[in-house]
Amino acid sequence: MTVFPTVILLQARINSTRLPEKLFALLAGESVIRHCIMRLSLVDLPLFLAVPETDTEIIAGHIKNSTAIIGGAEHNVLARFLQAAQRVGAETIIRATADNPLIAYELIMPLYEKHIALHSDYTHYTGLPLGCGVEIINVAALLDLHKTDLTAAEREHVCPGLYNRSDRYIINHLPVPPEYSSFVSLRVTLDEKNDLTVLQSVYDALYHDKPIPTRTALTWLIAHPNVSSLNSTVRQKSPMESEQE
Repeated sequence: MTVFPTVILLQARINSTRLPEKLFALLAGESVIRHCIMRLSLVDLPLFLAVPETDTEIIAGHIKNSTAIIGGAEHNVLARFLQAAQRVGAETIIRATADNPLIAYELIMPLYEKHIALHSDYTHYTGLPLGCGVEIINVAALLDLHKTDLTAAEREHVCPGLYNRSDRYIINHLPVPPEYSSFVSLRVTLDEKNDLTVLQSVYDALYHDKPIPTRTALTWLIAHPNVSSLNSTVRQKSPMESEQE
C-alpha cells in the first residue's frame, strides 16, 4: 500500500441538522463539495475524503469517484480521522471541512511549512474569515488524545481536545498573513440558508470554471456589504457543542 506522510483529509457527511444535504447545494452549477475538492486539489498534497461509512456510496457517486474516500464513524470524527490516517500511513493531517467552499487553498502550504518548522502538534491561522481556514494535526498527538477520556463534542470536533490541552501538546495559533487581516469579519462557511445565499452570490459574480482566488472572493464581499451582511447574525456553534447532546 502506498504511504503518504502528509495528507489533506476533507471531512464530509450528508446529514446536517440545520441545512440537510448542504454538501450537494449548487454554487454556479457545481456542488459545494465539488468546489471544496477543486480548491484543495490545487495544493500539492494527496487529498482524501473522510466520511461516515453510511455515506460513502452516495458521496462517491456524486463526485464520480474523483477523489479517494475513506469511511468511518459518523459522530466520532476523531476516530474516523485516525482510521483514515492509519490507512494511508500519514504522520500529519491537514483537516478541511466540506462546508467551506471558499477555503483559502493559497495559505495551506505556508501554514504546513510553519507547522513542521515549529515541531507543532496543532497549528492554524487566527484572523481568517470563518470558512477559510484549515487545521494541521500531528497524528501521534491525535492518537495520544484518542486514549484520553473525552467528551462527545471533543470526539466530534477533533481539534478542541488538542488546543484545550496546551500543557500536553505543542499548540501554535499563528496570525494570518497581513494581506488577509482586513477580512476577519466576513463569514463564508455554510450552516444555514443565509450562508448559502451569500456563497451563491459570490459564485454567480466571480466563478468562471476554475477556483476563485480567495482574496478576490473576500474583496468582492467587502465591496458588497448588502450581500456580506446577509449571514452576519447566523450563530456559529461552539466547538464544545455536540449534535449527539
